[in-house]
Amino acid sequence: MRRCRERLAAARKAAKARAAAEAGAGQDQPRPDGTGKGKRNKKPPKPVRNITDPDSRAMHCTRNGTVQAYNCQLPRADDGLVLAARATQDTNDAAQVEPTLADITAAQQIIAAGHRAGGHAPAWSVIGTVAYDAGYFSQKNCEAEGPDRLIAPGSWTSAESSGPHTPACEHHDARDQMAHNLSTRQGRDIYRRRAPLSEGGFSFLKDRIGLRRFSMRGLPLVQAELTLAATVSNLMLLHRRLPSLP
Repeated sequence: MRRCRERLAAARKAAKARAAAEAGAGQDQPRPDGTGKGKRNKKPPKPVRNITDPDSRAMHCTRNGTVQAYNCQLPRADDGLVLAARATQDTNDAAQVEPTLADITAAQQIIAAGHRAGGHAPAWSVIGTVAYDAGYFSQKNCEAEGPDRLIAPGSWTSAESSGPHTPACEHHDARDQMAHNLSTRQGRDIYRRRAPLSEGGFSFLKDRIGLRRFSMRGLPLVQAELTLAATVSNLMLLHRRLPSLP
């Protein structure tokens, strides 16, 4: 971190020196007609690079505006178990449905093997319906292979459908069908659990684990830090669920 701060200070000092040199060079430029001084020539802005963590990206934050960050995916089971922890550079969630479904399927296979070894019923490790917020909504994500899912359509409206979606209507468009599924009582009951599970997982990492910002730099190290925090979360969940020892 000390070397990073020194590099940042040197870069800022060099930028100020270049700005001062350009200002001095442009002040005394004559007008095209030779009658006096002209305006300083402005150069187009150059791309900005984060020198402390080039792997991070500028992302929108509801509370803090645009920040340098990573997009983290943290799917959880119905009992609060973190099934996967993945840090990405994508600035939105639209491309994360299929990778997340793959992570959930891989976790399910591991859990199922443990249940078989413990003599538990296979129903204990069946994947249910996966719930996503409106940031994941797209036709591709609605049609993707894998477990059943509910994706909130947000402000999307279909040009082909007329009137509100009801439990009795049928649609050929996958997005219309998703809106239909969410309009049923079962769909509403399942989707109502999304926020406590999904947002609650991130809140637990921030408030109980203390992971409000990453200490490491670079995507591989950030991934390792996120995985460690998710593992600690699972161990704390296991500790709360196990009976107290004498």
